[in-house]
Amino acid sequence: MKNLLIGTLTVLTLFAACKKEDHPTTPSGTTYPVQIDVSGFERTSTPMGGRTAATENIDAAKGNIHYILYTVWDANTQRAIKNIYQTSKKDTGFGRILDTLAAGRYFISIIGAKDSLFNAQSSGGFYNRLPGSDIFYGRMELSVSGAVNQTLTLNRVVTKLVVHLKDRIPYNTTTLTVGVDGMQNRMWPWLKPFDGQLTPGINNSYSWSYSYLVPDSLKGKRDVTLPSYMLTLNSFTTDVTISGNDANNVSLGYKTIRSVIFENNKITYLSGNLFDGAPGGDGMIVTVDPAWKTDSIKATF
Repeated sequence: MKNLLIGTLTVLTLFAACKKEDHPTTPSGTTYPVQIDVSGFERTSTPMGGRTAATENIDAAKGNIHYILYTVWDANTQRAIKNIYQTSKKDTGFGRILDTLAAGRYFISIIGAKDSLFNAQSSGGFYNRLPGSDIFYGRMELSVSGAVNQTLTLNRVVTKLVVHLKDRIPYNTTTLTVGVDGMQNRMWPWLKPFDGQLTPGINNSYSWSYSYLVPDSLKGKRDVTLPSYMLTLNSFTTDVTISGNDANNVSLGYKTIRSVIFENNKITYLSGNLFDGAPGGDGMIVTVDPAWKTDSIKATF
């Protein structure tokens, strides 16, 4: 199967809890070094004397996280006082946060994402625009009275949808569109950086859809996959629509899959024929995906 993502990924948009210029400075006086390691990242240390570098803690998250936002919150006021951004391409110590803090009590939150994080000014939190990104979150309370060395484990806060089109993509197809019904206020939640909880989301009952432009290299091909991610901390059930259109927006194929189950840290697979009209089953079976939770959800259409 070709594990192909068509078009340009829509990036994850991050809304910081307060504007950068509003961030108060760290209290004056003695500060202490703070080192926070994101659990699962590979560490390579180079000893003195020319000996071979030692590698430890093989990265369980390697390939899943390329961007990190570290935020320090005053535990008393719950106000953000510092942000540190890291990217895997630019930061050689990616996954290790080196900071200094004055004595006191703080909350530390870390958001990790596979795709780009952009800062914007809003009080709501951040949301994952379809087709979205793989996102992880972790939080700890920290009392600083001396040097700190801690490890923080990040947990996945999304569900993943993979649409597998088994039949041939017609040569006149220009767009493939996947729509997720907006019922139960679950399609527009915002993840709050302070505590990792989701807001209820915008009240809507229409489909949240995204379209992929079909390149010439995929026209006439079979077994095309369309992956996407949505924020959720638990589970929900909703409808999914899949369609293909030509340059004049004429429908070449359309399917609605009812009552699709989504669950945090699980992949929901929708596999079937969109254009050729071959019959597909409507049952639900459980499969295994080792990169996520043991159970993932599969439906055919």
